[in-house]
Amino acid sequence: RGLLSGDQLVFALRLAEIRLSHDTAQFTTGTGTGTSSYHQHEQQQSLSTSELDALVKQGLNSYLHATPTTSRGAAYRQAHSNCPVLHAGVPLSELQLDSLAHLSTLLPASLKALADPVAPPEEPCRGEWAAFLKDGEAEEKMPIQWVPNELTSGGDLGTIRFSILRLLVVRALRPDRAVAAMELCVTAVFGNSFSWRGSSDLYEIATVETEAKTPLLISSSAGFDSGGEVRSIATGRGIGLVEVAMGSSEGYDQADAAISRHWKMGGWVLLANTHYCPEWLGSLEKRLSSADATKPHPNFRLFLTAEVQATLPTALVRASEVLVKDSPTGVKSAMMQFVRSVPLVHSDSLNTERARIYLLIGWLHAVFVERCRYVPVGWSKRYEFMNSDAECTLSVVDHWLETAAQGRAHLRPEEVPLVALRTMISQSTYGGKVDNMFDQQIMDSFLDTLLVPQLFESGFRPCADSGALFPEDVSNHAAITRWLHSLPDTNPCTWLGLPHAAETRLLTHQGQHAIQKLRVLQGDVDIDSAESETTVNVSAETGEDDGGAMKGHTALLTRVENWRGLLSEACGGKKGGNEGADKKKQDEIGGGGGGPNNALERFVGLEYETGMAVLSSMEGHLAQVASFCNGTTRPSNELRSWVKDLSLGRVPPAWKNRYCTPVAMSVDLWFVDLARRVGQLVILGDTKVGELPEMEIWLGGLFNPEAFIMATRQYTAETTNTPLDDLVLTCCLTSRDKKEETASINATTTRTSACPSLGFQIRKLTLEGASWTVSDHLSLTEEMKAPLSNVEFKWKATSSEPLTDDDDVVGADAVSVSGGGDRKGTNNIDAGGALSSVTNIGIPLYLHDSRANFLINLEVPRSGEDVENIFFQRGVAFLAWDETA
Repeated sequence: RGLLSGDQLVFALRLAEIRLSHDTAQFTTGTGTGTSSYHQHEQQQSLSTSELDALVKQGLNSYLHATPTTSRGAAYRQAHSNCPVLHAGVPLSELQLDSLAHLSTLLPASLKALADPVAPPEEPCRGEWAAFLKDGEAEEKMPIQWVPNELTSGGDLGTIRFSILRLLVVRALRPDRAVAAMELCVTAVFGNSFSWRGSSDLYEIATVETEAKTPLLISSSAGFDSGGEVRSIATGRGIGLVEVAMGSSEGYDQADAAISRHWKMGGWVLLANTHYCPEWLGSLEKRLSSADATKPHPNFRLFLTAEVQATLPTALVRASEVLVKDSPTGVKSAMMQFVRSVPLVHSDSLNTERARIYLLIGWLHAVFVERCRYVPVGWSKRYEFMNSDAECTLSVVDHWLETAAQGRAHLRPEEVPLVALRTMISQSTYGGKVDNMFDQQIMDSFLDTLLVPQLFESGFRPCADSGALFPEDVSNHAAITRWLHSLPDTNPCTWLGLPHAAETRLLTHQGQHAIQKLRVLQGDVDIDSAESETTVNVSAETGEDDGGAMKGHTALLTRVENWRGLLSEACGGKKGGNEGADKKKQDEIGGGGGGPNNALERFVGLEYETGMAVLSSMEGHLAQVASFCNGTTRPSNELRSWVKDLSLGRVPPAWKNRYCTPVAMSVDLWFVDLARRVGQLVILGDTKVGELPEMEIWLGGLFNPEAFIMATRQYTAETTNTPLDDLVLTCCLTSRDKKEETASINATTTRTSACPSLGFQIRKLTLEGASWTVSDHLSLTEEMKAPLSNVEFKWKATSSEPLTDDDDVVGADAVSVSGGGDRKGTNNIDAGGALSSVTNIGIPLYLHDSRANFLINLEVPRSGEDVENIFFQRGVAFLAWDETA
């Protein structure tokens, strides 16, 4: 109960791992009890060491054996043609194939029946695997034909081993169900009676398990009112409660007085938001610990609410009974908290117009808060939307309604100042916290859709998929409460305007984070023990050591050599940091020593210099780590931190900060990605500037992607003698199989444009939340990510004459691109002057899926049949770098 729910699962899984390690060690050393035949049967059912280690090793080096040009998943498909998963009729992603291949490498014996059955699977088996790959509860539907009979015929050990193997397969093929499989694994190890989530009865904890002198520290995430349960218990049981909001000098005096009074008389004291006063909390801990002379009243209880922060005094945390409360999930829970916490909603004297607006504000508040769980798709970052924002919004509503009513009891729908309310919410009460223009567009889309005159009509739906109409009677608090209780406890993410795939993505990330935390828990123990065994005894005179450093780091040394091999293969034997070679290359790029002649040459020079510097640095760092693992160098504190991070599968922060990469990238994927970047860099350095438009550029694989976009604009301006401000970027989505046809037409077509054709081929772009195909427009889809075929970026002058029919690119949709600004699209006008069914919509291009690095805003054509606001609410975006691309 002192951990968040996700951390509780990780802790329980770690306990299960420790217990299984002990049982495995018993059977390995032959210390098990019982008859020999029974003992042999139990050994068959017990976990092997490799199966247990696979819990944390799976995915740790998922890309270790991949190269910049080969795919391990494709190799697995060829080598294991009888694998039933490959015959299920459900397409597998490259990540799924790679994970399955890596798991088969870790457990070749345990998964032999799955990877290499003697014959291709029959129809029933293929159908079971298809159901497993599609079902919403895949952990319960996994086929068992490949599982040894002794694991499915009963027995605790067999059940445990089966649950571990099931977890490993689910993580590889259905990562969105990994958390559910982990819970089943914990239950299999400890049984249903093991209460690993802890007690949640706050009243019992406060009155039975806690002494009067011990404070109860209730921590929660930002924005959640963790004191609401204390108030509900005190009200329901008739317990006197004094609440003090901390953070000001007046609050300190009131808190001291309340504690002194109720310490003697009894009663409950609730100090809210104590994370605002860590220094005062330190004095409170001393006061409570020195009060031995005066015992508190048996009914005295002190509750402290705070956000989970590192600034809380350690001594107070240790002296308190700590409870961590998760924020409730779902629209229903958020609205229930809104109704309980906002006093204005409790009034039964509201007229119909005001009551319906109040209820809609509660719905919007719940949607805004819930979308924070789906960052970066729901919002690009996490915003702290609180109940105070809702209270402020209701005050604004009161002001504008009273101003418009001028003393009247009711207003007609057309008299309600909805535009003013939308503006105040968008720009002040909620929008004042939003600092991203695309998040602002999402918020505006909800306001434009919901805060409309139809709100006051019968049968108004807050969202198309909810199936829950706004209640007819909203004149009293009881009616609103009845309506809230009628809502389902869980809701699909479509209530929030997101596609169904957003829930799958959220569950996948939760499973990945749980395994990362488990890896840290186990890894820290392993690293500490390894370091205690690998102390390097270096002689000050000779610099020699006793070879102890190599002990315990053989596996890391193997991985380091693999990383060095990847970089060496990618750069073709070239070494970074060679000043003579780098100077020669810079002269070649600069046109023979006279310096760069145009923007593209300047960009290539900058890119080559940056990439070679990173390559040189990484080669040196890996050489130091290899020397440490070999026991030939004295370890510094910095080197020890590198070794620890690498052993845990993390990229050392000093390495990662050399250029922008996703935060959660594993070290193996990071080196594979770096090798691919270096490979592109070598090709880029050997390509003449005039040939760059013909080269397929991996935009996300550049060390300076923003500089490339700007360089193409400057190069076009210099080449065509066109002012920069007169250039707009057009984008063509081209088909790979029509690439030669498109190139041929472009080469033979005579253009009337005043700006010559200067296109740049971009590859590996990914579209999130929608689909965009050749000869089609942007359309909604249930898939979260859609890899795009080659895209051509082309800057054109705004004063150019329209292209003729002969100028159209076959199999391509042209879109215009701007550097930022409003996402609202523009309408296209056909030849007859009529409004076309195709309009443009602004879609952001981000560097990667964390959406922390914005590159440019793309104006993309969309079909007029789809509502523009839906695209905004779905968080549609382009990605220049993606793990699946």
